[in-house]
Amino acid sequence: LQTMTLQTILSAICVLFYLSMAGDEPTITEYTTPYQWTTVDFDWDNSIPMSQSDAEESGLYIMENNIITGLKFYKNRTFLTVPRWRPGVPSTLNELKLVNHKPVLSPYPSWNMQTPNNCSALQYTQSMEIDIDAGKMWIVDSGYKYFFDDPDEYINTSYTVPDTTCPPKIVIWDIENNKLDRMYTFPDIVAAHNLTFFSDIVLDISDQMAFISDDFGHPFLGGIVVYSYNDNTSFRYADMNSMQPDGQDSPAHIVTINNISIRTDSGTDGIALTPDRGPRYLYYCPLSSYRTYRVGLMDVKHQNYDKIEFIGNRSTQIDHMTFSDQSNLYFGQLHENAVYSLQHESDISDG
Repeated sequence: LQTMTLQTILSAICVLFYLSMAGDEPTITEYTTPYQWTTVDFDWDNSIPMSQSDAEESGLYIMENNIITGLKFYKNRTFLTVPRWRPGVPSTLNELKLVNHKPVLSPYPSWNMQTPNNCSALQYTQSMEIDIDAGKMWIVDSGYKYFFDDPDEYINTSYTVPDTTCPPKIVIWDIENNKLDRMYTFPDIVAAHNLTFFSDIVLDISDQMAFISDDFGHPFLGGIVVYSYNDNTSFRYADMNSMQPDGQDSPAHIVTINNISIRTDSGTDGIALTPDRGPRYLYYCPLSSYRTYRVGLMDVKHQNYDKIEFIGNRSTQIDHMTFSDQSNLYFGQLHENAVYSLQHESDISDG
């Protein structure tokens, strides 16, 4: 599963690199491969105070458990996340560096900010977003980690599986000045401290608000966690009909990529925000479902559930999605190893 996932993600990196950097919509031939590797490696020589062999011997680094998910750019810098689905991930948020012409990951913003079970450090980061104008990175940290394995496999190790030591939080980091701007811990009623899986984040820069998809949560799986920087408050926007997984007998619970299948029981996962032109919409979908929805951004801010719109079924599950500046929605079709595009206002079934 790890090799398959890494190959799939690296293919997506090639496409999303172009979408993030280009001003015009690409044709099918307009993408490049800026970096590629077969295993995720870290900057052991310069950024981590131990050798790779010592990290492997101690269990701090288990090569096959390191998978790239999040990818963002700021000026000429590239940032990537390696979520702690399993133990053995030394650094969950990283900056890409070239060492002897080889791409490696350097812990960001520091090695000390990666310490497991130090709740002031980053525990599980799958996604982040960058306010380009302010030079600030909004980092979502589920706290909850090591949930992808059988606990019996780690009885004689130092790991607790799953690990719920730390609560979920959002960390806002000033990239330009390399310092902490704010750290906010979510109350349990907004993001359950023992069952939160922050998948993705989008920002409304004008109102300084973050909208975070939560695959898990309480009282049912799925929801959108909303954080206001200006008020330093949060709430949970959760609709049972549109955000939770399909019924247990639905084939949407089985994700198959390259003939390898796993079962998922996940609610709201993919989330995207239309560009800041006219009325804005949040698009979202549960992972264990083929359904996709949208809702007006103002409706979410005012906790109004009356205008949620169903916009169609897909042929397979969607993980992440994003809007381009030209209002085209891009999303991955997992079963097909493909990236699709859809014009805003279209039925996603026709994507």
